[in-house]
Amino acid sequence: YIYLMYNRLGLTEIPLLFFAALTLYLWQLGLHTKKPKYSSWYMFFAGISCFMVYIFKALLIHFLPVPLVTLVFLWLFSKKSSERKRLFILTGCFIMGMTITLVLWLVLFYYPNYEPIHQAGAFVKMLGLPHSAQDFFENVSRPPFFSIFLQTPVILILSFVYLLYLVYLVFHNRSKLEPVDIFVGLWFLAHIFFFIGYSYRPTRYYVTVIPPMSVLAARGIIKIGQMRKIYLPNKEISSWFWGFSWLVGWVLWAYVF
Repeated sequence: YIYLMYNRLGLTEIPLLFFAALTLYLWQLGLHTKKPKYSSWYMFFAGISCFMVYIFKALLIHFLPVPLVTLVFLWLFSKKSSERKRLFILTGCFIMGMTITLVLWLVLFYYPNYEPIHQAGAFVKMLGLPHSAQDFFENVSRPPFFSIFLQTPVILILSFVYLLYLVYLVFHNRSKLEPVDIFVGLWFLAHIFFFIGYSYRPTRYYVTVIPPMSVLAARGIIKIGQMRKIYLPNKEISSWFWGFSWLVGWVLWAYVF
């Protein structure tokens, strides 16, 4: 509900999620493509897309290290020298994409508009950062995260349960870890810890954590299905079914609002 409602408004939190999702998509293509000559290019463009997240909303700066830290974890968990070499090259391509985009942004936008950007940044710091240790601990003790997402208890519970399962795999069975799980898990945790001490935390700031939560919850549902040996039928669903579902959804949406 929160995500749908904020998608109806012209906020920068919405378009930056496109680049976050695009980063994850290109990042996975770089890791899993069957054409090695394209993997470096995919990771290069993933780096460009990643820094575009920061350009749209600097407050999501905590997203920038997520793809890199995930690659570092994959490098540490890998036991093959050839795979480590490949991950090292892909990491370099990702950093190169981010660096080129950073330089272009600094030269073409940041320095020519330094004064207004600096003034806006000073205002954001005054509004958002705690002014004392007492303010910080008060913010930590009263996070709005749970009060917001208790309205969606299924996604909240499933995402945390699957995150705990990933932590278990890290210490007991790393071979079962999927790169996408590490990526969205770090994205989720980065958001929580970044805003835990922040003073100004409107609901719209939590729109950006909904995608990783949803992915974690979906992965949890898939895992439960596999453990219970429940599989969806391997059949193509008719386009008429999707069209009818879309129509019913819009009619109900119009009726409610």
